[in-house]
Amino acid sequence: MTGPGSWSVDHAVGADAMSGVPWALAAAAVAVAVAAPALLLRRRNLRAPAAVPGPSDGPS
Repeated sequence: MTGPGSWSVDHAVGADAMSGVPWALAAAAVAVAVAAPALLLRRRNLRAPAAVPGPSDGPS
């Protein structure tokens, strides 16, 4: 067993050479960059006071 070889999608798009520490570090950096805005938005929303519905805010 040596992997998918020349029949893989990775090979077809030229991504079979993407291996090693530099690619792992690049993937980790992309993951942090993508996750950071969502986590910051979550933190901001958790700190905001929750809206308490009043008598006029209910269903009509």
